[in-house]
Amino acid sequence: MSSYLDWSEQGRSTLVRYAIGLLLILVSWFVLGAAFSTPFTVLSNTVLAGSAAGKTLGVVAGFCPAFVTVPLVTRFLLKRPWWSFGFPKWRIGYRAIGVALLISLFVSLVLTLFFGAMGLFQVELRRPDIRQYLLLLVTSGIGLFVQTSTEEFMFRGYLTQFVRRYLSNPIGVIGIPALIFAAMHIANIPSFGEKWYALLPYLAQALLYGWFAYRTGALWTAIGLHWANNLSNVILVGTDIDVIPSLAPVIINKPSLAVVTGVTIVSSLLTFVLLEGIVRMREGRVAVGRES
Repeated sequence: MSSYLDWSEQGRSTLVRYAIGLLLILVSWFVLGAAFSTPFTVLSNTVLAGSAAGKTLGVVAGFCPAFVTVPLVTRFLLKRPWWSFGFPKWRIGYRAIGVALLISLFVSLVLTLFFGAMGLFQVELRRPDIRQYLLLLVTSGIGLFVQTSTEEFMFRGYLTQFVRRYLSNPIGVIGIPALIFAAMHIANIPSFGEKWYALLPYLAQALLYGWFAYRTGALWTAIGLHWANNLSNVILVGTDIDVIPSLAPVIINKPSLAVVTGVTIVSSLLTFVLLEGIVRMREGRVAVGRES
């Protein structure tokens, strides 16, 4: 297999089995996830005294059941290797994750400082409590990796394979899961009143993640980008309106929807250009190596 999408028709990947699997994943996400996160929420409010690290732990814990359910559904319902929902073969892409992570964090910080200096929004520099910051760094570093990986497993992995099973057009294969991903996140910014166009920043990000999953044939780059985005909001460049608490030293104060949308689109485009260039350079080296 050259791409994880090649697995979409393998095994017993029928419409009924895909649909049942999707239902099981959603149940594990919303029902089991809520039950699983309860003790962590209690821990957050007691032992961790409502700290940012504790609140983050309570939020991300709810993704753990779905993190396990996606590979289980793939293995036992679709009758394929457990990792085939998102990878052409099982080999961890440390380089792909690392490159995507570093580029995304770099773009986020540079663009925020640039737009702030241009006066497009108000940027506040804060000095977080070092102990709380380090605790949040460890908690969010691990927890947000699980959370973002789970969402990539579900949307760019299982759901995208489901779409690819019956639709070969890349626009639909990338676009349909991206629209669903954005719709599922519309309530994340309550200050925008859950307006439908609040999904635009999420749609831009989902298209970026979907493109690189499609482009590279695996979820590693998408996981790195998604992890960097959520991690940046918590420990590097945050806002005071997001659902996950932030101790980031750079804070955008009460940004409007237009600002959030514009920054996200520009950030996604710049990240796309940089990563696409790296991917093409790597492909060129591989091609030269084969010729020689």
